[in-house]
Amino acid sequence: MEAGKSKQDHFPSYRSELGNRLRGVENRFANRAEAAKAAGVAKSTLQNWIEGKSDPSFEGMVRLAKAAGINFAWLASGEGAMFLDDKATPEPSNATFIPASSNDFAPVPVFDVRASAGGGAMNFGEVIADYLSLPVSYLRDQLGVNPKDACGIYVNGDSMQPALEDGGIALLDRSANARANKGDGIYTFRIGDELFIKRLERQGSRIVVHSDNRAYTPWEMTDTDKANMKILARVVGTFRNL
Repeated sequence: MEAGKSKQDHFPSYRSELGNRLRGVENRFANRAEAAKAAGVAKSTLQNWIEGKSDPSFEGMVRLAKAAGINFAWLASGEGAMFLDDKATPEPSNATFIPASSNDFAPVPVFDVRASAGGGAMNFGEVIADYLSLPVSYLRDQLGVNPKDACGIYVNGDSMQPALEDGGIALLDRSANARANKGDGIYTFRIGDELFIKRLERQGSRIVVHSDNRAYTPWEMTDTDKANMKILARVVGTFRNL
């Protein structure tokens, strides 16, 4: 595929085929208003998606598929079974999204660990609670993440709202480059046995820890904190608790 070309550029029928699948999902609701509400968009937006006038948002498609009991991988690509309960596409008992067999999608594990200012340790060896089936192009091109380095964890508490919602999923890049903490951003890190997901700001040798929720006061790491800190991953995206 040529650089700068999207899937739609190379396959003119892509939008119309996607629109047909969206129309089929819409028909599982009482009306378009209900379908649009499930997707979290206006009726006119959903109509544009169906008619191929605009590209659907990733989050909107996830919400729509989940509300309708549809396999997200099928909705996005047309591959696999349409319904989550279709025996032709076995579903892991603890997975909300079906990891797609297509190379265009990557199954991203969501670990059974919650990060905030609470206690706990994380080494990404925890039990996998769920999967996100995400387009490889979305991970690589939009987020700059190698699919093998992507994972998710649940967010606990409101200290990082509105960036990260309580109960939502933080999408992480756990590559060595991301863990090097070369710039400011939101990171998952551990100090001793405490697990944090906070915005880090470097000011020379100082590291200031911020919560996006202004009800929480920023604090500066001590030398002991910095000596015991271990960066685990950088936050590159988020998904609301649907």
